[in-house]
Amino acid sequence: MAEEEAHVEAPDMPEEMPKVGKVKEQVEFYFSPRNLQTDTFLYSKMDSKLRVPVEVVTGFKRIKTLDASEEELLEAVKDSAHLKAEVCDGVTMISSNLIKPALRTTVVLREIPDDVTEEEVVALFSTKPASVTKDVNNTRFVIFDTEDEAAAMQREVLNKKLRDEWVKARIKNESMSINMLMAKHAVADEMRNEVPPFNGNPYAEGGNGMFPDYNDNYAAWMLPTFYYPPPPGFPAPYGWPGPMGFKGGKK
Repeated sequence: MAEEEAHVEAPDMPEEMPKVGKVKEQVEFYFSPRNLQTDTFLYSKMDSKLRVPVEVVTGFKRIKTLDASEEELLEAVKDSAHLKAEVCDGVTMISSNLIKPALRTTVVLREIPDDVTEEEVVALFSTKPASVTKDVNNTRFVIFDTEDEAAAMQREVLNKKLRDEWVKARIKNESMSINMLMAKHAVADEMRNEVPPFNGNPYAEGGNGMFPDYNDNYAAWMLPTFYYPPPPGFPAPYGWPGPMGFKGGKK
């Protein structure tokens, strides 16, 4: 299936509809939640604010069939109640108010003993969380008011211990769907969290050299050092010499 044909079937439009109206209907459809549930190609072209370069949209088969220029497409966007065009770093980007960027305000703590109290969890953070929820598999969902707070607290808590054990923490990604998560970055959306340099916590970046670019605690993957090559989507970690050895270390 060609990339520009990766959309679910769009609704038919009346033949007598003006050209700009047809373009507007088509682009609104591309950015609809229904289409984005399966349109992995379009989603893969979106930035963190769910915007797409205009040239991506003009390259789609149905837009080409309508023989719509970039100027006509932008005119259709301007005429839409849902679409928006804006210039970012010299590139014209298209977005829709029907879809919202995922908020990353939840810190997930793993392997928390079942009898740990909410007060103990709250005490780990210098900023008080909005809520703490106990979940399955000995996890706690710690929600903060803003993404910046959550990111700062996730970095902070990796430097701490709870009952003499290093804390394992990551940012929870509130993605639109599992299909979209897999399409965009199989690892990066959930795992590329900024953490401080290794300071004794084996679950922080560089703890044993495994996957230095992916920091959701190397133990989450637990790949033996003789596993080679890495699974699809994973770069070979720095210092990995071959099938039976591993030197590790941060580049």
